[in-house]
Amino acid sequence: MFGTDCLESECEAARVAAVEGCCYASPYNDARVVAGQGTIGLELLAQLPAGVAAADVVVFVPVGGGGLISGIAGVLKAASADFTVVGCQPEASQVMKLSVEAGRIVEAESLDTLSDGTAGASR
Repeated sequence: MFGTDCLESECEAARVAAVEGCCYASPYNDARVVAGQGTIGLELLAQLPAGVAAADVVVFVPVGGGGLISGIAGVLKAASADFTVVGCQPEASQVMKLSVEAGRIVEAESLDTLSDGTAGASR
């Protein structure tokens, strides 16, 4: 990892890609990546036992940068609005929750957590 959080690493990767003339794909903020993450939703649908109603299903998904939950929720909600998808993120890193509540991207301190892969960045 470059820097102190995943956003600094991502910014450095984008910078290096631009300097080197390479293609850069965000690990969460790219329509093709989100669509790929949606295949998990397809797998979940395929594994639902016959007769299970969407309203009886709750899927818990780590939030991180939002790509994984966007893909999974997009597929499930397209299949039925009755699915419930719950975003999970460490209490020590609530920047995505706070941003959603504010309706804009906010900066918030992210503290150390055992679940650093789901923490997201501090902004």
